[in-house]
Amino acid sequence: MTQTALTESSAVSSFVEAYPAAVAALIRLDIDFCGQGDRPLNSLCAELGLDAAATMRELTSGDEAGEGTENDWHALSNTGMVDYLVATHHRHLKRELPRLQGIMDAVAHALAAGHPDVRELDLVFSGLHKEINEHLYKEEEILFPAIRTVDSGRVPPMRAPLLVMLEEHYHASEALRRMRRLTAGYAPPPDASRHHRALLKGLEALEYDLRLHIHKENNVLFPRIFSAVERIEAGTPPPYRPQNSPADSSAGSP
Repeated sequence: MTQTALTESSAVSSFVEAYPAAVAALIRLDIDFCGQGDRPLNSLCAELGLDAAATMRELTSGDEAGEGTENDWHALSNTGMVDYLVATHHRHLKRELPRLQGIMDAVAHALAAGHPDVRELDLVFSGLHKEINEHLYKEEEILFPAIRTVDSGRVPPMRAPLLVMLEEHYHASEALRRMRRLTAGYAPPPDASRHHRALLKGLEALEYDLRLHIHKENNVLFPRIFSAVERIEAGTPPPYRPQNSPADSSAGSP
């Protein structure tokens, strides 16, 4: 992954790829790097009342991502990217969501009386769980098989499925935001039980993984697919790459 100098006007998603530790800070500051990843950092900071210079210092305070690290998603082909997403994020969600649902059910039952925030949290999480299950099925059975064909130069109907996925990503992000606000940033109350603390810790980890997952699709994979589809439909050959070279990283912009 080729690093370029970042400034306050750089796209917020570029900080995620250059500084892996920036993800946690962006989530904590409620900066939407998933759905608005192409927007300048200073523009989003202005809307949130944040100081752009101070925010940038915080985002760039960690170690930079090196060449060939996990953050080098642009080096993967389209097929390689969807295989990676299924093997990592999809597999993680299929394991963690049922586990967290069991803890959520137990905590909601124990705190049913006098804790409307926990009842609302239960509703939001259960709804998100159901929606993600349906979303993963649509990606694995419809969208991802179509994306794999793009590498061979064929263009199945893809625009509508991509737009549906983007809309569902937005709803998932809003559910994550609601859960964070309902739990005051996943901070356990002083009298929280062991299960309650485990739930909050698990939900916080879920948000981190799911937001990074959405970022990889919204800001890396999907723009590449939109560009490839437009290029194939226009009959334009792909950019030249030497044999055996990694995928062109400039394809990250639509």
